[in-house]
Amino acid sequence: MRHPAAAFAFPSALTVSLGHRNAQQVRCCARTAPHALRRERVVSMSTPAPREDQGKLAGDMEFSSGSAGAGAGSVGSSLFAIGASLLGSFVFGYHLAVVNGALDAMSIEFGFQSDALMKGYVVSSALLGALLGSLGAGALVERYGLRKAIIFNSFKLFAAACLCAAAVTPSQLLAGRLLSGVGIGVTSVLTPLYVAENAPAELKARIGSYIQVFINIGIVAALVAAIPIAAHPSWWRTMFGLSAIPVVLQALGIFLFDSGAPTHAYDMARESPGTETGVSGKESVSWMQGLKGNWQPATVGIALFALQQWSGINAVVFFSSSIFREAGIQSTALASVVVNASNIGGTLLAGNLIGAFGKRTMLSISFAGMFVSLVLLGAANTSSALMDVRGPLSVLGTLAYVVSFAFGCGPVPQIVLPELFPRSWRSQGTSLGFASHWLFNFALGLAFLPLVQRLGVGSVNFLFAAVCFLGVLFTQKFIPP
Repeated sequence: MRHPAAAFAFPSALTVSLGHRNAQQVRCCARTAPHALRRERVVSMSTPAPREDQGKLAGDMEFSSGSAGAGAGSVGSSLFAIGASLLGSFVFGYHLAVVNGALDAMSIEFGFQSDALMKGYVVSSALLGALLGSLGAGALVERYGLRKAIIFNSFKLFAAACLCAAAVTPSQLLAGRLLSGVGIGVTSVLTPLYVAENAPAELKARIGSYIQVFINIGIVAALVAAIPIAAHPSWWRTMFGLSAIPVVLQALGIFLFDSGAPTHAYDMARESPGTETGVSGKESVSWMQGLKGNWQPATVGIALFALQQWSGINAVVFFSSSIFREAGIQSTALASVVVNASNIGGTLLAGNLIGAFGKRTMLSISFAGMFVSLVLLGAANTSSALMDVRGPLSVLGTLAYVVSFAFGCGPVPQIVLPELFPRSWRSQGTSLGFASHWLFNFALGLAFLPLVQRLGVGSVNFLFAAVCFLGVLFTQKFIPP
């Protein structure tokens, strides 16, 4: 398992390969950037699409990523800052999972162990906060810029950790959970934006996939942090307090390694007079103006997150413990670790392949693999002929599904989303997309158990398989090559 500080480990290796860039080429790129920016909305149908590890989707630029006249030092600092921003994804995953191990101990201490509604509030308050945070993240970036927005949000998450850890009443606990939800909602928007704006073009897809990796590392860390709680019920306070550590590291990393000055040629171009400004630039458009002019990419982004959430990932993970128990693996914690380790491994593999095969291909393969896995899970739960091998088949289907999800459906939407929009509306568009993510997540949480009770697990798996089949068709038609 990687420690959260590992976010700072990968930039140094990347710096070696980037430090030899020719300064003259970068200066030339910076001089021609304003002209390129004015052409960014023109889509040529006759020119072959560039490689995905170098080219962009509709709103992305075609500049070389290198420090404007600096070299290895500036590029290295930028990569360290990106590493710091990824710690937000770690906290994202940690806060989503930490309540699972702490809920029973908290409910006993505060006296609501028999109050299912109060338990639901404790769990779902973070999701409500995430929805609110993601909606407001775009305005936060437009007003303060990415650097200040991330640092400000780090203070918010630090306060949330302290409030949850020190809560003496259920209302204080709920307030802390709501605040932490707002923080991870903002993080879900800021981290992909930061990667899209600062990552070198040839590494953008790979680094973008690390967002999902760090979310899953945070989930595993929360599961490990819950181990002592059986012997020490008050340990739940420490579990929440531990989330303050990566938040402090993130704020320090951004403060030290992101100077706030443009480090790449396209950053310089976007701040040049007479050009369209980027995220946190001086020129922007209102929500309604931007939505009117960008309703097509906004619809694609929202639909992509609807397919991601309704493909069944949370449902499969929810039933993974019972599936593993049926196969003879009694430890719930072990089942969770195996599932999340498969997710991490699949995402790391995807990060190395996206540049070679492209986002659309990876996403199509992912949906297709999830479709086959869900059909296998559905058959294992409904076919009497497969009863003798139901346990092994269910474990195989679960792991195949999780790896397929990690292969594209997990990391690709958050990489693609910022690239769908022009820079003048990128922060607002990304904010809208991730707000839909949290809304679909919340809706599935409400509908899932009633669906299982009404249709049965096998039929629900077939329903999710149909969504994945639609995902393949949608990807081929609407995701740019």
